Amino acid sequence: MQEPIQDVSIPPPDGDAAGSVAAEIAADAPVIPYEHAVLKELEKIRNPTGNWAQTIFVLVISVAVFVGLGMREHPFAFTAMLVGVLFFHELGHYVGMRIFGYRNVRMFFIPLFGAAVSGQKTTAKRI
Repeated sequence: MQEPIQDVSIPPPDGDAAGSVAAEIAADAPVIPYEHAVLKELEKIRNPTGNWAQTIFVLVISVAVFVGLGMREHPFAFTAMLVGVLFFHELGHYVGMRIFGYRNVRMFFIPLFGAAVSGQKTTAKRI
């Protein structure tokens, strides 16, 4: 006969990404093996790890393509100025997203369009 499934409730996050999901569960609640796998996946979602080398690589390649395509139509001085203005503008978005708790934040240039910053909000509001 199979052991009954215990109700394991996870309290809402309090904004501190340092605590793990498993540590938030009551110590007296038994963890069934498949629940352990689910808890590990929840931990990955709550605390994504960013790879700086990959982030910088994407930024450098996207800037290079942006500049290469931009120089076909405009002189280098205009293209360099445009990249500088876009970079400074998007850097503001990047810093703001980091301040407000976004994780895995990346900036990239979109050739023939502009630039963008993306990230993931991994915490929920407390009610």
